[in-house]
Amino acid sequence: MNRVFVHLLYATLVVPVFPQWMVYYDDYLPNFLVGANEEQTEQFKRIISDRSLSATEYNQRMDALISQLDPSNREKYMQPQRQAKESMERVSAKFLELISHLSGETKRAAQQLVDNVLASGQQTAQEMNRRMDAILSNLTPSAISELMNAYYDAIQLVSGNDK
Repeated sequence: MNRVFVHLLYATLVVPVFPQWMVYYDDYLPNFLVGANEEQTEQFKRIISDRSLSATEYNQRMDALISQLDPSNREKYMQPQRQAKESMERVSAKFLELISHLSGETKRAAQQLVDNVLASGQQTAQEMNRRMDAILSNLTPSAISELMNAYYDAIQLVSGNDK
């Protein structure tokens, strides 16, 4: 359960996307690569298969690839990125507001998690996960529950405002 929570927390609070979370299926191209040439398709496959990239490196390589595409395909890539970023920013702000009301141990751990997430652009996904696990391993089950409840409340509050 901690692993799921860490991934959800990370995916919600952080704008950079780690390549480890993208999977390429043979004969399937994301809609932004429909019509791309073979070199661009191969470049995409190389980027998402390189598990040693930090989020920053991944984003730089994807930006270079996307800049080669025609304008309509660039927009197909950028629109969901903008929407995800806006959603993450709203959930992040609400989560930070909610953790300010948590008990001492949980509040400190929540702040450490957020600090680690914010510094994650230079880390590989494995390093970020190792640090998140280290923080969570020092918490009591009740503190983890309190933290998870704040996180889920933030999502629910933001989702309710989106309707």
